[in-house]
Amino acid sequence: MLICSKIPYDNRRDALIALRAISRAYARRGLEGPQGAYLCNPCRRWHLTSAKGVQTAPWMKGPAR
Repeated sequence: MLICSKIPYDNRRDALIALRAISRAYARRGLEGPQGAYLCNPCRRWHLTSAKGVQTAPWMKGPAR
C-alpha cells in the first residue's frame, strides 16, 4: 500500500545522490529543480522537495546539549 505519492528513497544518502543528479539535469535546461531532501513521517522514507536544505532525522542527530 502506498502512503505517499512522491518517489521514496530508502536513506538520506540515496536521496542526496538523486537530488544532485536531478538538479544537474534541470540546470542544463535552465530550470530550477528540487532543492532539498526530507524524511517523511508517514512512510519513514526520504523524498525530494522544492524547499532548500536537508532535514536530519532525530535519531541521526547528536546528543542534546
